Amino acid sequence: RIEYYYAASKIWERRIKNGISPTDTYALSCINYYENNFLVNFPIIINKNEILLSKLYIDNNTIDFYIDCLINQNVSWMQLQPSFAYKIGRRLVHTKKNLKNLKFLEVTGELLTQEMKTTLCGLFNVPVFNLYGIEEVGAIAYDDGLGNLEILEGNCILEILNDENMRCESEIEGNIIVTGLVNHVMPFVRYKTGDRGKFFIQNDKKYLIVLQ
Repeated sequence: RIEYYYAASKIWERRIKNGISPTDTYALSCINYYENNFLVNFPIIINKNEILLSKLYIDNNTIDFYIDCLINQNVSWMQLQPSFAYKIGRRLVHTKKNLKNLKFLEVTGELLTQEMKTTLCGLFNVPVFNLYGIEEVGAIAYDDGLGNLEILEGNCILEILNDENMRCESEIEGNIIVTGLVNHVMPFVRYKTGDRGKFFIQNDKKYLIVLQ
């Protein structure tokens, strides 16, 4: 659908600006992986240009194994939770290893503070972009390159509601509520994410600030 391609194009626009191609090797973090409807317990899975890193294995020996694999596979970009990326980054510094082909780090799944973003930039020496989304809806907002989360209005309808379920005006904190526009098999309408935030409008674009 056009909404899906709009959201995907906005995200890929940022990636391509940082030298990333859809055919580049990339790494994702995950918890569970299913193959033929069976749960596969694994620390790492390599599938063509995709590398899956399990968050269940985070001891130093396994992280060293992850790092060696990322180096050997010439990974160009990664999408990780901030805390997971931090552990890998700290281990890189400790072992004096370098992901020389890494161009871009995308973080998602956890609140990203400016302090953590600056720390990750320093650990990996690459641009760090924030992707805010939830599994039920997908991508909701994406880093505009200036540190702001631009709401992907083609992918979802985002509302900020107070505790009485009334809409909040710009810059007023409330509950983040989203309606997905892509998943037509199991659509989520006015879904309460459990997060709180506020929005603001600048140059006719709508931005999200996630507070907790």
